[in-house]
Amino acid sequence: MGAFTLTNGALLGGVAILVAPVIAHLLQRRARKPIVFPSIAFLQATAAQQSRLHKLRRLFLMLLRVLALACIVLAFTRPVWWTISVSGGERRSATAVVFVIDRSLSTSRQAAGASLFDRLKSEALDALDDLQQGIDVAGVVWADAQSIAVFPRLSKNIPALHSEVSHAVAGQARADFPAAIHLAMRLLESHSGPKRLVILTDRQASNWKSFGAGDSSELPRPAGIDLVVPAIEVSAGANVGLSAPSMRPERPRPEAPVEMTALIQNHSEATRIVGVRAEWEGTGAPQAISSATISIGAGESTAASMNGAAPLAGIAAVRWNLKEADALAGDDALWLTASAGPGVPLVIASDDSPDDPGTAAYYLMRALAPFDEESDSNSSFATRHVAASRLTAWDLADARVLFLGYSGVLKQEAAAVIVQFVRQGGSLLIFAGDGPADRNLQLLDDAAKGTLTPWRLLSRREAPRRTPFTIDRGRWTTRWLREFDEPSQLALREIAFRRVWQAGAPATDAETLLTFADKEPAAGLRHCGMGQCLVLNFSPESTTGDLGKTGTFVALVQMLTSQLTQTDNVRSTFLVGERLAFQVAEPIAGTLAVLAPDGKSSAVSSSAGAKEFQAGRAMTVGIHRLMAEGTEVAAVAVNVDPRESNLEPLSVDEIRTLLSGSDAVRTSEGSQLVSAESDRLDGGRPLWGGFLLTGLGALSLELLLLGLWRR
Repeated sequence: MGAFTLTNGALLGGVAILVAPVIAHLLQRRARKPIVFPSIAFLQATAAQQSRLHKLRRLFLMLLRVLALACIVLAFTRPVWWTISVSGGERRSATAVVFVIDRSLSTSRQAAGASLFDRLKSEALDALDDLQQGIDVAGVVWADAQSIAVFPRLSKNIPALHSEVSHAVAGQARADFPAAIHLAMRLLESHSGPKRLVILTDRQASNWKSFGAGDSSELPRPAGIDLVVPAIEVSAGANVGLSAPSMRPERPRPEAPVEMTALIQNHSEATRIVGVRAEWEGTGAPQAISSATISIGAGESTAASMNGAAPLAGIAAVRWNLKEADALAGDDALWLTASAGPGVPLVIASDDSPDDPGTAAYYLMRALAPFDEESDSNSSFATRHVAASRLTAWDLADARVLFLGYSGVLKQEAAAVIVQFVRQGGSLLIFAGDGPADRNLQLLDDAAKGTLTPWRLLSRREAPRRTPFTIDRGRWTTRWLREFDEPSQLALREIAFRRVWQAGAPATDAETLLTFADKEPAAGLRHCGMGQCLVLNFSPESTTGDLGKTGTFVALVQMLTSQLTQTDNVRSTFLVGERLAFQVAEPIAGTLAVLAPDGKSSAVSSSAGAKEFQAGRAMTVGIHRLMAEGTEVAAVAVNVDPRESNLEPLSVDEIRTLLSGSDAVRTSEGSQLVSAESDRLDGGRPLWGGFLLTGLGALSLELLLLGLWRR
C-alpha cells in the first residue's frame, strides 16, 4: 500500500479537456439513411464484418488520445508516491548534510602513499554512503579560490554526488573558507529538518588563522547547524617553498647581464641545505641560467640571486626549481616573465652637448648607460638627447621619463608639451643648475596652473669656499629612496655642492625627499594628473659641484629612474585564483584569447583600441600567454600563494573555536516557500516523469497506427 499525493492539485482542472477526443470521435460517426438496392443486397452481409473492425479501430484511437491527455495533465500536477514505510513524521526528519571539502594546494601533499586530498575524499564518500537513500539530502561545496557547489541545491541524488567527489582532484590555489561556508549555509537554509555541516580540511594554520586574528567577522558562524570537523591525522612535514621572484633590470636588452632573485623559505624545525636552479623557458628547449646550493636555518628565509644573460628579443620566462623533494611539491617551482628588447625610452632635453665633458647632459647620458661608455647595449634604458629649445610632442611620443637639464628660457609651446606629457602619465625630472632654472620652473608651473612643481625656485645660493653645501637627510624608507643603502647614503653626504638653488614654500601636496645640512629642501616630488614631477635643487654639472663625477650620482639616477618608470597598476606576476590582466604597448586588433600552461584557451574581454585586457581567474601555475590571431603579444606568470608552503596544522578544537558563535542562520520567506515544496518532493518518489513519457508514448502509438491503417 502507498499514498498518492499531488503537489499542484489545481491543475487537475485540465481533466475537462478529456471530452475533446470523445467529441471528435462522435463527429466522425456518419448518420445513415437506409436505402435498399436489390443488386447489392447480397454484399451487405460481407461488409458487416469489416464495418465492425473500423469501429474498433476508431474506438482504440479515441482511447489512446484520452490516455495521452490524461497523462500530460497528471504530469503537470507533479504527483508523488509515498511508500507505507515513510510516514509524515519520518519525512520531516530527513537530514540535510553539506560537505565543505578543502581542495587547496596544501591538500596535495603525499602521506603513506596517498595524497591528503584522497583521504578527505574517502571521508566524504564514507559519509555519503551512510545517508539513507531516498530520504536524506546532501550537497558538496569545494573550498577553493572560487568556492563552488556541485549542485545549486540540496539533492537526493547521492550516487551523482558520490561520482563527483570520486573524480575530483586537488587544486593549486588557496582555499576561501568564508565563501565556501557561506555557500554551504545558503544550501542548508532551504531545509526545515535536521542540518549538518561537515568540514573536511587539512586544518592548515596559515589558511585558517588569518580569519581568527583581526578579520574573524568574515568567517560565518553556523548556529543551529550540527558542525562536524573530522579529526583526520595530518602532520606538518619539512617543507621549503619559493616565492617573490624579481629580475634586474626588469626590461633587459637582448643578451645583456641580468640578476634574478627568488625568496626561499624553510618551513621546518631544522636547518635545510637546498639546491635551486634557474632556466629560461620560451618556445624552444629550456636554457640553463645558473644554480646554487643554499643553507637556510629553521623557520628562516633567504634570497637566492643568480646572474645570467637575457635572451634574444621577445617574451621569455624564468623558471626556478628546487632540486630536492620535500613535503609539498606544488611550491617547488616559481615563474617570472621577462621581455627582452629595446630599453625603456627616456629623453634628455637640454641645450648643452652630451659629448662635452662636464655638462649635465654628458653625465646623465653616462649615468643611464653606466656599463660601457662606448655603447648602451647593456642598459635597460634607451636614452636619446634633444635640444630643449626645439622640444616637440613628437619627441615625447614614446618616452616614459623626461630629464630637463641646462637650458635657456623655454618657449610657451615647449612648456605646454611638457605639462601635457606629465598629465598623461609621464615623469619629469628637473636638474636645477646653471641657466634660468627659476624662470623655466615658474613657466612650467604656470602652464599647469600651479599644479606641477613641488615649489618655486627663489634664488641661486653660492657656498663659501671652505663650507660647501651637503645633503645629510633623506626619506630613505620611501619608495623613491629605499634602495639607497647605508653606504650610498654616507657617500652622498660627502659630496660637496658649490652652487644650489633655494626653494620657496613647498606645495601642500608636495613631498620633500632630500634635505641639505642647513635644512633647506634639496629634492621634492609632486604628482600631477597621471604623472609626477621631481625637482632637484642641484645639478651634476662640474661648475656647480662634484656630484656628476661620482658613482653615487650613477646609483641615484638609476634608482630614481627605475622608480619613475614603474607603473603601479602594471602587474606581471599573479597568484593562482586571481583574475589576470594583460597590458600591451600598442592597441591590438583581431581575436584575443589567453592560453594557459595546460593548453586550455579562454576568452578575453576588451574594447576597441584598448591597451589593457582582463581575463578570468588563473587556476594553474605557469606562464599564461595573451594570443592575438595565434601570435603571442603578452605574458604573465602565475605562482602559488606563498602561505600554502607553511603546512603547520591547527587542532580540531581550534577550528571549532573559530567557527563558534551565536549568529543564527536566517531563512527568508521566499526560501521557506521553496523548502515547503521541496520537502514534499524529497520525501517520496516523483511520478510526473513517468506520466509524461506515457502520454508521449500514447501519442506516438496513435500516429503510428493511423499511418498503418490508412495505407
